[in-house]
Amino acid sequence: MERAVAAGGVRARRGRIPLVVWWLLVGFGGLVVVGIAYGLWHFDSDLTSRARRALADVGVPLQVHFDGRDAYLTGSVEFEDDIAVALRAVESVRGVRHVESAAGYVIAGGPAAPDEPAAPPVSGVPEMTWRFADGRVSLRGRVPDAQTAAAIAAAAFDTFGPGGVDDLLVVVTGISSPPWVARLAGAIAALAPLEEGTVAFGPEGASVSGVVASEEDQEAVMAAMAAAMAPLGAVDRLEVVVPLPASLALASQDGRVAVSGEVGDEDDADAVMAAVAGAVGSGNVVGEVAIVPAVGSPDWIGAVGPIVAALEPLADWTMRIDGATATATAAGFAADTATASGVRSMFTAAASAGGLTSETSDVEVAPAAVASELTALLSRVATFESGSATISAEATALLDRIVAILVANPSTVATVAGHTDADGDAVANLALSQARAEAVVAYLVAGGIEADRLRAVGFGEDRPIADNATADGRALNRRIEFVVEEGAGA
Repeated sequence: MERAVAAGGVRARRGRIPLVVWWLLVGFGGLVVVGIAYGLWHFDSDLTSRARRALADVGVPLQVHFDGRDAYLTGSVEFEDDIAVALRAVESVRGVRHVESAAGYVIAGGPAAPDEPAAPPVSGVPEMTWRFADGRVSLRGRVPDAQTAAAIAAAAFDTFGPGGVDDLLVVVTGISSPPWVARLAGAIAALAPLEEGTVAFGPEGASVSGVVASEEDQEAVMAAMAAAMAPLGAVDRLEVVVPLPASLALASQDGRVAVSGEVGDEDDADAVMAAVAGAVGSGNVVGEVAIVPAVGSPDWIGAVGPIVAALEPLADWTMRIDGATATATAAGFAADTATASGVRSMFTAAASAGGLTSETSDVEVAPAAVASELTALLSRVATFESGSATISAEATALLDRIVAILVANPSTVATVAGHTDADGDAVANLALSQARAEAVVAYLVAGGIEADRLRAVGFGEDRPIADNATADGRALNRRIEFVVEEGAGA
């Protein structure tokens, strides 16, 4: 009997679950519940993220929300077909069970109805939206037949190039084909002035919004749209934004070029700096070009490299481009007349290739080099009649050349020095040298040279350059020299 009770007692203890086990089971169950809840939340969050990416990929700005695996679209778009594109994009996301739309849409810029979450109405009229940005056009919407779609796309290719067109037109069988649809292909070239913007076509007409560079462009775009959409018309929502002109200034000194100016974007700035560096070496370039978004993109960037290369024979030089007048101006000093002439010619050609006019009047020969050249010209002949201050006929032609050289080099301010040989009275020779220097100055002034650029000084026989004991020496001493004061020029 006692054994039976003991045995029964053992059986009773084996059938009872210890309290600690119960607590372990409850804790494990809680973890399972939390894990399931977290997994469901994480799954829902991941669906939302992937659905939003899908909408971004197709370029439709709608919002998406999830209830479990069911998606709901809200917001408004520009035309009805965008909603169909969005539905297909979200339906393609793995894990989505069902998609519904409460989005509204705008046709031809008309008012949206965001507070009416109704399914998009079915329209039997073609609807399109063409978006323009960065020299590209995106064609989206629905057209009644393949021929119309092909004609519109071909016209866009001709205007923007095949690489500048995103053709997303959809052919929808059964929708109507009003007259304006056939006219759209012919109107697309007129939309090229749209720097950025949108043109929406629908049963109420067209709406044109965006930015153009001038009132003339605005009038041209709207005239083309009015003609294409007649008799429906078009709504003008264009903004005329005239870009500021780009500019550039370069200054070369001791082989280093300082750069300044303004362009509209980073690509233009990089192109300018690269062009200068390519001509003078990257280690010789200082400064930078400022980026000002309101500045337009210039046509002359490709000419910067050749312009700098044209100026390199000058010792030190400056160059500036004024975009407002499309003028490139150069200044600097050359070693001689031939070098200055070559620089002017090459600079003019480079500027012209960039659509710029050129101004090179400040490209001159260094004054000291001008003086040496003028002195050398007069050393070849007898400048004066023997014993007088009358200029010889042979020297007249040379003085005319000197006038032309001084006109081309307006920075040269010189002393005209007269000299004689040692024959005769020293006082008389001093007076004769002064008279001869004054005669040369008078001739040059009469030829158009400003009087304050020249000063006549006679030195008589005091500064010989050859031996007065020989006839050849005395001939060399009877001379006119052009002298630039020390520090007066390069």
